[in-house]
Amino acid sequence: MANRPQRRPVIQPALTFLSVVVLLYSFLIAGQLLLGVWVVVFVWIVYFFFRLVLAIERIASALEEMPTGE
Repeated sequence: MANRPQRRPVIQPALTFLSVVVLLYSFLIAGQLLLGVWVVVFVWIVYFFFRLVLAIERIASALEEMPTGE
């Protein structure tokens, strides 16, 4: 398995900032906190699903590179 350089994740801090902005907007401007919570939860579920797909892809690639022993 090739060593890949560790990249610094940029999307997680961006999503955190976006979540705070959405929650503040929904609470202070719109007055509907629950709507903001639903939006934030949906965005984070999509993000974690994307991370799960990437992890499964890495596992599959690593298994393909393993010797079979035949």
